[in-house]
Amino acid sequence: MQKLTARRWTIPLLAELGRTDGAKFVSLAFRLGCTQPALRASLDHAIARGLCRPNPGYGHPMRPEYVLTELGRLVAPAALELWDLARERGWTGSLFRKWSPQTVLWVARGNHGFALLRDALPATDRALSMTLKVLVADGVLARTVVEDYPPRTLYGLTPDAERLIAPLEALDDLALGLG
Repeated sequence: MQKLTARRWTIPLLAELGRTDGAKFVSLAFRLGCTQPALRASLDHAIARGLCRPNPGYGHPMRPEYVLTELGRLVAPAALELWDLARERGWTGSLFRKWSPQTVLWVARGNHGFALLRDALPATDRALSMTLKVLVADGVLARTVVEDYPPRTLYGLTPDAERLIAPLEALDDLALGLG
């Protein structure tokens, strides 16, 4: 999954290219609500991974500048489902950060404590801590402190976030084939 989430806008980019069957750079930036440099970095990342490509040749002025590759067309449905769920719930700011999709997936798989998540993900302690705080604040994850000695903090998916499991699992499976 890290290959898909290394750039913040890669999954939303693939979703929008899948929805529209290609798009121009400026219209992508507008629809996604991201800056042009951020979109450029995500486009370069997706092109390097073989998920999309510049549309070759010349033609009509409305011809899309970027289109999905075969591999991108496989990834796009799950990316579109995830993007639409995130927009519906207001999670676009938290769910597409670098470590958020992987963190949600690992919590869904049963790795509930910070130490287990830290061992499962190659993120730094600070990055994981910030990711967990943002996901809890947005209502994707629920945080519970267990009164024990020493006290422990456990994380679980909120009922609304259960709908994220299927598209995240699909993206994780597809990400294994990326270079």
